[in-house]
Amino acid sequence: MTGATDPDQKQPLRPRWAWRFMSVPLILGGFLFLLYGPGLFVYQVTVWLQDGRWIKLPAIYLYEPPHVPETAKEIAFYLQNGLLVQPDMKVKLTDRTEILAEINALRKLQRFVPSLPPQPWLSEPRSWRGLHKIVRYILDDLSVPVFFFCCGLALLLGGLGIENELESAPDKRPKGP
Repeated sequence: MTGATDPDQKQPLRPRWAWRFMSVPLILGGFLFLLYGPGLFVYQVTVWLQDGRWIKLPAIYLYEPPHVPETAKEIAFYLQNGLLVQPDMKVKLTDRTEILAEINALRKLQRFVPSLPPQPWLSEPRSWRGLHKIVRYILDDLSVPVFFFCCGLALLLGGLGIENELESAPDKRPKGP
């Protein structure tokens, strides 16, 4: 029924299986994203309860992951200079155990945050600077778990909307003999 047309419209109709082929991945992907967001948040709380440090996970980390010192030389540099792994914190840590706890907590969480391909426009915009400010503000303030929850909800609702339309639309296939 690829070429069938509705008498009221001039466009060919898509077969029902094509719409179902689109809705099922939307529903499954949305459901997985919907579970991943709260799951990551629960793990973030678990790390906080274990280490006593709340590590923010802004959505910008998806595109620009923070640098976590790995080698002993890098960790020594952080300890010498009292640098923080998360630059948005206002307090400079001077205690060696606090800096190591910060590094370890971020290292635990960073394993579960996917790294998307870097977008040059996010770090150095050459056009649409106003839009860049809005997008950057949202990604800096929105957490990764909330980002995945919202994306999952949008995908799930889109897939369910297609399924709802399929169920409520009359079947236009010709009846068999």
